[in-house]
Amino acid sequence: MKRVSFKWGEGYLIVYEERGDLMVEAANSRIAFSPREIRIEGLYEGMREYVEGGRGEWKIVYIDLAFPLQGVERPRDVAFSGKVDTYVGSYGLSYTSLEGVGSYLTVYPPPGSLYDHGVVYDDGIALRMLSRRKVYVMAEDNTRKIILL
Repeated sequence: MKRVSFKWGEGYLIVYEERGDLMVEAANSRIAFSPREIRIEGLYEGMREYVEGGRGEWKIVYIDLAFPLQGVERPRDVAFSGKVDTYVGSYGLSYTSLEGVGSYLTVYPPPGSLYDHGVVYDDGIALRMLSRRKVYVMAEDNTRKIILL
């Protein structure tokens, strides 16, 4: 199983594939991307939807986190700190770190997924999808599932 890590603040985000889902681990949360849902453990605060495009064909869903993601201590895995494009399983990843601004991890799901791509940033996640998609939030203990239909 391929595991990679990306510089995130004072630590690192760990990224790997588990049973077809892309897992993004931070010290204070875990995010799972699957083709039809996103699961957030611990830090979910709220969600906002915006329609964009000249004809309103795209929707951006912002998932707000209660606190910024904190990186874990230096892992044994491959660590990236600059701009990089790579794959983990069937997911494409694009990592960008901007001096004085922050780090961004863009997730490209496999074909047939219900969102075009997702972006993980310090205190949230943004998902881009067709505007006709319906978005629901389901609470389970300390986890929130963002379900796309």
